[in-house]
Amino acid sequence: MPKPKNSVRSGKDKKDHQDDEIKIKVSDSSLAEFTKRSLPSEEQVEKFEEFIEEEVREEGIEESLNEIYQDGKGEIVDVKRLDIKKRHGFFFWFFAPILIIGSLVIASYAVYNYYLHPGSNAAAVEFSIEGKTEVNVGEEFFYTIDYKNLSNVNINNARIMVKYPDNFIFLDSIPESVDENSIWEFDAIPAHRSGKIKIKGMMIGAVDETGFTLASFIYTPENFSSEFKKESYLTTVIQDIGLDFDFDYIASALVGEENEILIRYRSKENNFINNFRLTFEPQENIQIINIESEEKIKDQATFSTVRPGVWQIDEVLDEERVMPIKFIFDEKINDSQDVVLHFEQISGDSTLASSAPGRYYKFLEKTLNFEVMKSDLNLTLIINGSRNDQGIDFGQTLNYSLVYKNRGETEMKDVVIMVVLESDFLDWTTLKDSQRGKEKGNTISWSKGELAGLEVLGKNEEGTIDFAIKVMEFGEVDLTKDYQVKSFAQFSIGSLEEVAEDSDNRSNTIIN
Repeated sequence: MPKPKNSVRSGKDKKDHQDDEIKIKVSDSSLAEFTKRSLPSEEQVEKFEEFIEEEVREEGIEESLNEIYQDGKGEIVDVKRLDIKKRHGFFFWFFAPILIIGSLVIASYAVYNYYLHPGSNAAAVEFSIEGKTEVNVGEEFFYTIDYKNLSNVNINNARIMVKYPDNFIFLDSIPESVDENSIWEFDAIPAHRSGKIKIKGMMIGAVDETGFTLASFIYTPENFSSEFKKESYLTTVIQDIGLDFDFDYIASALVGEENEILIRYRSKENNFINNFRLTFEPQENIQIINIESEEKIKDQATFSTVRPGVWQIDEVLDEERVMPIKFIFDEKINDSQDVVLHFEQISGDSTLASSAPGRYYKFLEKTLNFEVMKSDLNLTLIINGSRNDQGIDFGQTLNYSLVYKNRGETEMKDVVIMVVLESDFLDWTTLKDSQRGKEKGNTISWSKGELAGLEVLGKNEEGTIDFAIKVMEFGEVDLTKDYQVKSFAQFSIGSLEEVAEDSDNRSNTIIN
């Protein structure tokens, strides 16, 4: 049976294959007619297949061209119009990746911090304590505690605890604490919220005494079940007590004899102490003599006696005031003994952080050393009207007075008194002694030959020996010498040769 051919052919096919064309009229055809016709030849069949393949190829090319010339909306592009876009240069292609990577990093960091790391650890809180690092005794100052929640979540069950130094006196705070003036509690601190606590107080202690204040912040972030803790501390040093003190006394004391200490004090420019308590540290062999508050000496302080050995000083002025203390060594324990004085300030009605109200705080401790002598003959040496150490000038005259008194129960016979003057700067040619004592080396001695009263010295009988000597004029400086005059007196019973350096037979010592 011959193969049918397409009735539509190209111009070339029509020309080359005119004779082989087969025309089929569908309307007139029938199965009988179709079977009566002759079958196409093999050559005709091959050409028909080539025709079909050519048609398919042309349709594929047309579809490809349509895709090339269509825009994003499916419309045909006008190829008569040419739009030229500017090419990006070297710097664009160099910096573009950097900008893209940087943007990605920033975005990632923001996402990480916001969603995955909302600041719910110790680093997500700012906490500090600030205040003065140097203060005077009794000076009021503030501690300021700052806190801030840096996280993106609330902080719950927060509390701030402060541990004060022992010498700190709490006065007030804003806001008020919930317990013992040292604990502040907060139910919640919202995200990115901050606050502060101001604590007013003062420090009382000795100069250079240090106070260490520790503040702790304990809290629980909203998205955590455990507590976190942050701490901050501040060190404050006492730089001055605000008062000037001077102590006037004789360093030699005779057992059974009354001794006196004159405490001179005055206010300095930056003083915050208006009153204080003075305590004589009790000792078994020392008896405190009660003194009246009425003025007995010039510029005597106003005070009240709390109990024997304890006095309350009621005023501190710019002008000097004098507080006298009198006492007796009842017996000799050692050749040398210390007397200790305590100066304290009361906290008043303030509520303290670490102690009960009314506690006394010590701001000064003074130790005075006494040479204790047990002798029946009391010797007191005075130079230029003073029994204390003092400065002198080259060429100055030193006027000595030596007072002696028999404090024993019986008379003393053949008493010898000697004065020792240790110095490289005394001009012995200027010595003036109306009693004509015997000069030998650096000593002057008197016995019954010079003073008839020393042959028999009755009970409670006393006398005075006066003499004077000049200090040399200023010369060349010699650093191998001590630029001072050390003076003291001593006594013996019998011959001059028996006089020995025994503390029980000596007077007070004065250094000029």
